[in-house]
Amino acid sequence: MSTEGLITQETNDVAYEFTATTFKKSSKLGFADTRLDGTPYFWFRSWNHERITNEAKALELIANKTTIPVPRLIEHGIHPNGCRYLITEIIDGIILDRVGHEGCLQPKDQLHTEADSCQACADQAYSNALAFISNVVIPQLSALKSKERGIDGFVMPPRWLSPDVLAPWRGKKAFQTLPLQTPEYTFQHGDLAAHNIMMDKKTLQFKALIDWEYAGFFPVGMDRWPGTLDSDAYREVAEDLAPAIARFLPQEYVECYEAWSDKKQLEDLVRAGEIPDPVEVKKQLGVFIRYKGEGRKRRPDQSDYTSQWVASSSPILNVPKNKKCKKPGSPQSAGRSSDPLAVRRPWSTSPRHVQRVAGAPGACSVVVNEARQHMVVGANKRGVRPQTLRVDLFGRPENHGSRVSTCSGISEGAHVSDEIGESEQGGLRERTSNRRRPDTANG
Repeated sequence: MSTEGLITQETNDVAYEFTATTFKKSSKLGFADTRLDGTPYFWFRSWNHERITNEAKALELIANKTTIPVPRLIEHGIHPNGCRYLITEIIDGIILDRVGHEGCLQPKDQLHTEADSCQACADQAYSNALAFISNVVIPQLSALKSKERGIDGFVMPPRWLSPDVLAPWRGKKAFQTLPLQTPEYTFQHGDLAAHNIMMDKKTLQFKALIDWEYAGFFPVGMDRWPGTLDSDAYREVAEDLAPAIARFLPQEYVECYEAWSDKKQLEDLVRAGEIPDPVEVKKQLGVFIRYKGEGRKRRPDQSDYTSQWVASSSPILNVPKNKKCKKPGSPQSAGRSSDPLAVRRPWSTSPRHVQRVAGAPGACSVVVNEARQHMVVGANKRGVRPQTLRVDLFGRPENHGSRVSTCSGISEGAHVSDEIGESEQGGLRERTSNRRRPDTANG
C-alpha cells in the first residue's frame, strides 16, 4: 500500500490510516494506564480484534449478495503482534451527521447560506439517506436469511450490550449455536445510524454504508434501526432491545448445550471459563418464584429472567428474614451471599447498576441498569422513575451516604414482581433520593 499522503488517526482501540485511495483500520493491543487518583488499570476493549475480521467478512458478503454500496474490501489479515486489520478503497464523501456543520455544500451560485452551518443541506441529506435506507438497504438486508447467527460461525455481540456478561457471547471462542430448521435469522448492520452513512458532497445523495463491525445474522427485530435517523430514537431502541435480548439468551443457551455434539469440547470450554456452566444456568431457570397477586408459585418465563437473577444473586437483595435493610454497605444489606462473583453470571444484563423500588411488604421490584442506559423490566404505572443504587463489580453497594433511601419488609430471597410501581396497591411508599446518579463509563 502506498504511503504517499498518509494520514493517521488513533483511538484507544483502533488505528486508522488514510491515503488518497485507501483506508486501513487496525485493532490495537491493550495497555496499562493510571486513573486520576493514581490507581493502575489495564485498558482493553472486548472483542477488539474480532470485530475487524467480522467487518471484513460482512463487506465481502454484502458486496456479493446485494447492491448496497459499501467500501470495496482490498485485503484483511493479522499483524505479527496479533492485531487484525482490513484495507478498503477510500470513499470520497461526507459523513451524514457532519452535513450542515461544514457550511453550505451547494455550488456558489446556489448557496442556501454563507453561515458556518446549513440546515437546508442537512435536511436534504437526511431525507435522501432515509429514503435510500428504507427502499434499498433494509429490504435487501432482510432478504438475506440464515439458519445460524453471526457470520461463518462467529457471533459478534451488539455494541450496546455488555459482551462480558451475556451468554453465548462470553469468551474468545465462537459459541456454536443450534442451526434452525428454517432460515429465520436475517442480516443486520448492527449500527445503522447517521455516523455510519457516507453522502455525496455535491449531490447530497447516499454514497455508502460503512462500519460493519457488528453486522451478522440475528433474530428478526433485533436490529437497532428505529425507522428514523433521529439520534435520540436510535438510543431509545437500544434501551428497549438490550433487556429483551438478555432475557432471550438463557433458555437458548441451555437448548444449545443439550444438542452440542462434542460434549468434551464443551466441558473444556466451561472449565476454562470461556462459557458459563450450563448446570448453573439450568438451576436459575428452574427456580420457582411466588408472585404477589397470583397466590401461587410458578416457573418464571422469559420476561422474568432478569428480575429473577437480580433477586436471587445480588447481595443487596439477599437480606436475612425480618431484618430491615440499612444503608448500602452495611452488614445487614450485605446479606448471606457467599458468592462474590454472583453478579458476573453471564445470563444477566450488566450488574453495575441495580435499581429497586419498594413495593408491598414482602415484595421488591428490581430492574438492571446498563452503564449509560436505563433498561427497565416492566413498566412503572405511575411514571415514577425507580431509585438507582450503584454496585461495584462484586455486587457490593457503593456508599452514597445517608441521603440514599432505605427500604424495609424485604424477606430472605426477596420475592420479585415483574411490574414496577407496585406501591399503587398499598404497602410501602416509594422513596427516592435527591442525589443524581453520576454518569459512568461503559463496561
